[in-house]
Amino acid sequence: NLNLGTLYMQVGDVGGAIRHFEAERRLDPDDGRNLASLAQAYGRSGQPELAERTYAAAEEAGLEDAPALYNHAVCLERLERPEEAEALYRRAVVADPTHADSWNNLGVLKARAGLVEEAVPLWRRALEHSPGHERALDNLDRARRLAEERTETGG
Repeated sequence: NLNLGTLYMQVGDVGGAIRHFEAERRLDPDDGRNLASLAQAYGRSGQPELAERTYAAAEEAGLEDAPALYNHAVCLERLERPEEAEALYRRAVVADPTHADSWNNLGVLKARAGLVEEAVPLWRRALEHSPGHERALDNLDRARRLAEERTETGG
């Protein structure tokens, strides 16, 4: 069921994927990989609250996978829970210190909180692990322009 669900996700049939992931959950309710896949499918189907609860169940089952933690954090951001998202991004980089997307999003959260100076090293960390990371490059460029504007205006 997990493999079938994955195939359905790959061809864009989210409903079919959910059916197979849910069938697998009935057979093995503590399979963290399946739960994370199911959560991702719920998120794609416009059910963020259900996705969030299912990601949490995957973690309770012991899954400490950087991409799954990252996806859960993104889900929490969409639910306007940035503090919880930050904690999960931090768990993701503990699970995999090279997970550039998590480093980037940690920087984004800092910048949104008005802490651009704290965001810059996080974006640089993303680039250490993924030199062409477009979002981190863009974020650093914006931070540079903001710093230049502050210098020019004396602010």
